[in-house]
Amino acid sequence: MPKTFASRKVKTLFHVLKGGGAKAAWSLLNRRLVEVSRAMPGGLMRVGTCFFRCPDEESRTLILEGIYEAPELFAVQSFVRRDLPVVEFGGSLGVVACLLNQRLRKPQNHVVVEADPELISILSENRNRNHCRFEIIHGAGGASGSPARIYLSSGTLCASLNLTGDRFVDVPAITLSNILQEKGFGRCALVCDIEGAESRLIRDELETLQSRVETMIVEFHPKITGPDDVENSRRLLAERGFQQVWTGLDTQVFQNAALN
Repeated sequence: MPKTFASRKVKTLFHVLKGGGAKAAWSLLNRRLVEVSRAMPGGLMRVGTCFFRCPDEESRTLILEGIYEAPELFAVQSFVRRDLPVVEFGGSLGVVACLLNQRLRKPQNHVVVEADPELISILSENRNRNHCRFEIIHGAGGASGSPARIYLSSGTLCASLNLTGDRFVDVPAITLSNILQEKGFGRCALVCDIEGAESRLIRDELETLQSRVETMIVEFHPKITGPDDVENSRRLLAERGFQQVWTGLDTQVFQNAALN
């Protein structure tokens, strides 16, 4: 943990104690101990039972505070059947993928698609470090044509089809239907966090979603697509028999009534 970070936390705790707030100080101390437990030797970060290399400060801070992908982590552990194949669009550092993969009875039946070429090696490294068995595919889900142009941010949290900027890369477009056909998955759970492209994926692959996806966990991005686009996506899913069973911030879980 950086010295400046630790010093700031110690000073905060000192001021709380000085003010006589023993209960608040105890709560703060417990929180700081948990934060310290997430920072591992060698610069690794711990989430659950897994360890990750995180190259950017934003992701490290979110992990330290215990809020990195928290709704998604709860959703995959609570709603994905252990015996169901999984397709995941938006692998990023592999935090959700690794913790989910370790729960699956057949961890080899798990495909993770990541568009950002700068993250592929980190995703692979984190997978191998945690002895996970998911397959990594480099490409973009939710793209309308191939190749798809992905705009890159300075960190690891946002590579998107929907943004613009000076840094971009063209990558293969990947569809859910093709993955299911190539892997021979009859049904699957779908996990989707693709920075706004989820609306296009839902619109373009409604038939596949309706006939092959039992559970769908999707993070919507109203700040990128606009709230009307999110509502339209929900409407399309509802019309095809998907029932919303849980929501946490912008992450929502849908169950396919026809397949459950």
